[in-house]
Amino acid sequence: MKKWLLILLSAFAITACGGEDAPEIEAAQSAKIVKTKQDFEIIFGKDTDFTVNNQGVVIFAKARDMFSNFNDYREDEGEVKFLSEVPLSILITKNLDENEKELARNYAEMSFLYAVYRTFMNTLENEVTVDAYPVIVTAKGKKLPQKQVEIKATINREKALDVLKKYTKANAISDLVQTEENKEYRSIGYGGSKFWDELIYNEKERSNIVSDLIKE
Repeated sequence: MKKWLLILLSAFAITACGGEDAPEIEAAQSAKIVKTKQDFEIIFGKDTDFTVNNQGVVIFAKARDMFSNFNDYREDEGEVKFLSEVPLSILITKNLDENEKELARNYAEMSFLYAVYRTFMNTLENEVTVDAYPVIVTAKGKKLPQKQVEIKATINREKALDVLKKYTKANAISDLVQTEENKEYRSIGYGGSKFWDELIYNEKERSNIVSDLIKE
């Protein structure tokens, strides 16, 4: 009798401390949200050609529309140019101030990764050629391309996924998109997830990530 009593008390203690229910609580706190196209039309407009897949991720018909709506690299300021849409070829050149010149390599890598992974995250493209380097804009408005840190390569979706799995715990490219409730102001359906941060802002491994991507 005492033995059974001890077993019951132990089970009660585990339950009280969370026990097997803990993962369920955690899941409830980070519940996945699948929004509809109508939800996103408020943000991107009814005239933008896009769909929402079964994971709740926004998929644009064209990379140009994706870049335009995200506005991280502006076509009207020359930060992104579409050299070709079929096959897709993108020139991405982040504008920097003169005092940011020493960070040119970092920006080249981040821009390159942005163009590659955003293309696969938010369009159905299977391959993209990306040419990335920053441009220093002087106080007098002169633009100085930093070609010494240029990164150019053609990347397919399969290779992008292999590299992603190597350097993060993500299992799919869609994992780079935030699809769960959060308190970090991450936009559901198109904003970057923590895996995105782990990939793009990984100062320790970012050069290795780029090297593995462009390796033939």
